[in-house]
Amino acid sequence: MTYFKFSDAKSLSKHIHHDSSGQKFGEKVITVTGLDQLESNEAEYVLFGIPTLLNSSEEFELGHFDMFQTVLKSLLNIQHNEFNRGENLIVLGELDSEVISEELNKLESNPPAFLGRAGSEKINLLHSILEKTIYKIVQAICASGKIPIAIGGQHSNTFDLIKGVSLIKKSTVSLLDISTRVNVMFENNTDHLKQNKAYFDTVYINKHHTFGIHKNYVSQENLDVMNSSKNLGFYLYEDCLHLTTLDKCIRFKNAVDFLNRELGFKLDLKSIQGLSSCCDSSSGFSVRDIRTFLKVIRKEQAQFFHICGFEANQKESIGYVLSYFISDFIRNDD
Repeated sequence: MTYFKFSDAKSLSKHIHHDSSGQKFGEKVITVTGLDQLESNEAEYVLFGIPTLLNSSEEFELGHFDMFQTVLKSLLNIQHNEFNRGENLIVLGELDSEVISEELNKLESNPPAFLGRAGSEKINLLHSILEKTIYKIVQAICASGKIPIAIGGQHSNTFDLIKGVSLIKKSTVSLLDISTRVNVMFENNTDHLKQNKAYFDTVYINKHHTFGIHKNYVSQENLDVMNSSKNLGFYLYEDCLHLTTLDKCIRFKNAVDFLNRELGFKLDLKSIQGLSSCCDSSSGFSVRDIRTFLKVIRKEQAQFFHICGFEANQKESIGYVLSYFISDFIRNDD
């Protein structure tokens, strides 16, 4: 694949700290050299990384997605035991940001004549590359009967996952989205709003529930549409402020039931305490909350898991936190 870099056992072994404290998870995870090898492997989950656009303006940065490697450094060093079975996870690799950047930089020297600036064309090309590559990867994963776990990218890449899952399963997909903002791409134009509502209701998405949106970040227009739609649900973070983790879990289970228990799961890191500059440490779900939600999710028919919302100056502890989220998601001990 032109824009994808497969992981191999040798490169993963560099992250593993061998000591006398037991066998490491990374010693048992699976790697492959091509998408055609997925079907012959018995692992249930496939992990891959997506580059994150750090600046959406004309002059944007698409650096090496070191965050995927940061996550691997923590994940591969958890213990391999009866709770964490490394052979149940394929570490597929990551979209190659170097190759993608080289492709985008060609537009700087020879911008299309019909565009006044090359910036918007670069962003369009980036989105096109990511969409097509993610779609191909997810289709291969789902066709092999496995569940994709994607780390990185933008909110829009969730819909690339949805498209891949939907076309393989030949049915619409419901989405459970933990986010501070509603993420259904509504715009102020009324006609466009109607078109988007029809898209989400009839093409790839069946139902969409945004859990934990903040009152400060949701427009009245979006609220009006969600309140009037039978397929769009939401729960405000402010309604969680007085609740215990158990009570939050009950509300979260209600969101799962709204989606008929078959869903894709998206987690925006900006909704978690202490992981984002966009969310005050007192205004977000705790890591404990998210881990409790994941315990609910893994009992349902989750069709993918997308973790996004990374920032340029992400805290170093993020890899440690995400190793918990990923191991919780793939664990089967209930």
